Amino acid sequence: QSIIDRLLPLDAAQRDYAEGLAAINKMDPTGQTDRYKTALSNLNQELQDAKDAELERANAAARAAQEVREAAAASIESELSRKGTAIQVSIAQGNMTEDDALPFQIDLLEQKLNLQQDLLDQMKKGTPEEISAWNSQADAIANTTLELAKAQQQLRLLDPLEAFSQGLKDWGIDTRH
Repeated sequence: QSIIDRLLPLDAAQRDYAEGLAAINKMDPTGQTDRYKTALSNLNQELQDAKDAELERANAAARAAQEVREAAAASIESELSRKGTAIQVSIAQGNMTEDDALPFQIDLLEQKLNLQQDLLDQMKKGTPEEISAWNSQADAIANTTLELAKAQQQLRLLDPLEAFSQGLKDWGIDTRH
């Protein structure tokens, strides 16, 4: 038998399995083992199904939370745009000069830049669409940064000494000496 087992290992394994099963059946003539095995298998499947459902609920909650954050950011951005429009209307109506409006515009641009940066920090870059959205947001940040720098430069030039110094720099004259 030993030589045959070495020549035909699959037959040997099947025979060992059958002998083991027969031994279990002798210990359990009512077939409880098979019922327990089936029940355990069913419970394991139910547990896996519950884990999968919980994971899906967690993913749905994460998506919903992200949508809420995006909606809140959109609401804030809309409010900033409304305030910017109100400043422009005040200038157009003569209630405020452009120079007087600069500090308010700078504040709004700083808030907008912070909001845009927060959105960029939360964005994922796992798919081509996400990468494209991330790049668009980065471009928006660059544009806002440029607007802010121009407004800050205009505000600095309102100071007569700063304007004079900048004029000299424009002519290539160093004012530091």
